[in-house]
Formats: sequence, C-alpha cells, structure tokens
Amino acid sequence: QADNARLAFERAGAECFQVSSVTEVLAALALARQIRDRRIDLLHVHSDPDRRVGQLAALLTGTPVVGHLHSPWAHLQPMYSDRAGPLGKASAALKARLRRAVERKVVKHYVAAGAQVAAFHADLVDAPITIANNGVDVSRFTPVTADSRRRGRSALGIGHDVRLLVCVGRLAPGKGQDELVRLLASVPGAVLLLIGDGGERTALSRQAEALGVSDRVILAGEREDVSLLLRAADLFVLASVSEGLPISVLEAMACEIPVVAYDLPGLRDVITDGRDGCLVTLGDREALASVIRDLLEDESSRATLGNAARETVMARFDARHMARDAEAAYDVVLGNEPLDSRRSGGDRLVTR
Repeated sequence: QADNARLAFERAGAECFQVSSVTEVLAALALARQIRDRRIDLLHVHSDPDRRVGQLAALLTGTPVVGHLHSPWAHLQPMYSDRAGPLGKASAALKARLRRAVERKVVKHYVAAGAQVAAFHADLVDAPITIANNGVDVSRFTPVTADSRRRGRSALGIGHDVRLLVCVGRLAPGKGQDELVRLLASVPGAVLLLIGDGGERTALSRQAEALGVSDRVILAGEREDVSLLLRAADLFVLASVSEGLPISVLEAMACEIPVVAYDLPGLRDVITDGRDGCLVTLGDREALASVIRDLLEDESSRATLGNAARETVMARFDARHMARDAEAAYDVVLGNEPLDSRRSGGDRLVTR
C-alpha cells in the first residue's frame, strides 16, 4: 500500500521521501532533518503515528502543523485497556497530558472530515477547525455500466444474476464485518464481498464456516481494482458501530451503488435516508437485513437511490472540494492569500 501511495503522489507531481526508524523518537529526529534540509513550511498529520512522529519533529523545528480529524474519537484522552491497573491508568494519563501539551504547542489549525467530526472535537481542541469533507475522484469512480458490471463480476468469478453485497474497509473490531456475515443467513442467495484486510480476517473466515455461509463470503483482501469491483455490486453494506466519513461509502455512491448502513452521525452528514441511501437504527440487525432484502428485490428503487447518491457526491464530496478546503486551512496557517497561485493554478485540482 505504501508503494502504491508513493506512486500516486509521484504521478501527481509530488516529491516523496520515506522516514523510518526502529523507534518513533529516531523517526522524528530523521523527519526533523528532512524538514530543515528541504525547508518544509508546514506538516499535515493524520493518524496516530503521524501525530506522534510529526508533531515531535514539528516541536524540534518550530514547524506549524495542520491536524486532520477523521472520526469522532477523542485521541487526546488517556487510552488503556479494561484490564489496566492503577499503574497502567496513571501511565496512560501522563502520556495523554504529554500528547495534549505537544499538540497544543504545534497544531495551529485542524481539518475535520465532516461537520459531525468537527462538532465532536470543537470543545476538545484549542486550534480552529476547518471542515473539509472527505472527497473522491469522480472521474475514477463512475456509474455502473453493463460492461463494467460484467468485468467486475468476471474478476470475482461470479455470475451475472448473483445478488452481490460489498463492504470495503479494514477487517477490524467495530467495523461490522462480523455483523454482515451473521445477517447473511437471513438474506438468501446473496454473496458478501469483503474488500480489505486486517487482524479479523481469520476470525471472519471461521465465523462464516461456523454459520454455514462460507460459500457466500468472499474475502478479497487488499485490491487495486476497487472501483471495478464496486461496480459489480448490487448494494454497498456497512455495519460499523463508529465512523467518521468513510471514503468507501463515497466511492460506492459515486458509482451509483446504493448504501445501506447503520445510522451514525458521520453517515448522516452524507446520506439522507430514503433519498440517496438507507440508514437503519444502530444495532438493529433484523432491520438492516430487511432493508437489504427489500432493495435486492427492487431494481427500480436501487436505481433511484443510486442516481441520487452520485448527485450528492458530485455536489458536496468531489475530491476537488476537499483539496480546496484543506488548502484554505494551509493559507490561514501560512498567512497566504486564499488559494495562493503558487500552489493552485488552473491546471490543478483547486481553482478559483
């Protein structure tokens, strides 16, 4: 995945370099050297490793940071397992205080992947928050055609008439793939395609076997042809118990694949139930299965939802909008005029 991301950046004209080391402290020192040598003006951090390594390097070099908030998760709070004793909890509290101190020192602005994510963090962080809705490349994720559906199904080795449910995401606790495998027994004849990999892969395989549905579950792993496989599907299904604004949902909507998911705040930002997708009360597995069954039998409703879903993405979740809003945060931090021409010409994603 790292190699693929690097190639994508390079194709877009970005210079890439890799920072790795045996410890995060040494990685931060290596990154600090790169910041000085390359005269980097700003760091944009996303995940926990980004934050720890990037923010320490920023502290060492005085470089401003833009922090990306992807989900309603309090990353600055103490983190420990249910089995942690007093010493473990005290250690977690100390680490949390250090994280907060460093973050408050170096992060000058935040970018949130949706209004609900921004609202969750508004009282937890000190710096301003700009909303930059997650976005997708609408020229890559295009509506289903008879040819793309045929090619996608051929790549999976399944027939034209098979009712195909797809879910894209890490195979991890809380992501709901186990819920989807469980409800498959009440959706006769449907096949579930799980795209992605992770620590739950073996458990999901065993669960499917134990429930007698292993012949209807495809664990596809990481794939480079996600856009093609999405267009092989009848429905995109999601049973996560917590999400920010999943890119995979937007990709499916851009392909005019209707989404059926649990009703989560982040998804409510994107989907209007019954208009461009379907949202079901969190944890109501029977209702989720019922909506899936009904839509699989109603091609006209699927088409109506799918058409509206792409319209929603085109209007609000095009990657160009996301890039524009993220650059606006950069402009604030760097003191540039909005959409400074040094970075955003007419041939770039972001234009005036």
